[in-house]
Amino acid sequence: MTVKIHGKEYKTVAERINEFHKDHVDFSITTELVSDLNNIVIMKATVEVKGATATGYAEEVRGSTSINKTSALENCETSAIGRALAFFGYAGTEIASADEVANAISRTGATAFVSKPQTITITEVIEIEKLAELKGATVSNILTAYKIKALNELTGVQASAVMTKLSQQ
Repeated sequence: MTVKIHGKEYKTVAERINEFHKDHVDFSITTELVSDLNNIVIMKATVEVKGATATGYAEEVRGSTSINKTSALENCETSAIGRALAFFGYAGTEIASADEVANAISRTGATAFVSKPQTITITEVIEIEKLAELKGATVSNILTAYKIKALNELTGVQASAVMTKLSQQ
């Protein structure tokens, strides 16, 4: 089942995991706590299948939502796994999962989520750099394409577009 939010299709992380399990028998999914400082949790998930690897990062702020008051680490881990699976093709039309978008809307309010261009997060910078390296692209080519001086000047929408393009190469 795909969830439509603002006209775009998103899959839940649970759906991505179920599809992945149906398609692959020999695989591994590992997670790593990258950072847990100043109420910010960053997780990394790595999915490996037959020598192919995809990595996803996620960031959550403790207490930012009712779920993150008690389960920020678990929520962050789930998002990281969902992002890694998306880079293997287990996504709707977007890399973000329905879970991530719902959390973002509840954190910021629907109006803020729709009307303000979100800035790129450190986890997205890391993902773009790693994807570029995996795909043989250079970060300078990405910067030139968007006519910017640094990756952190990308908006969240541009970052998603870059990650999608790199993952499809």
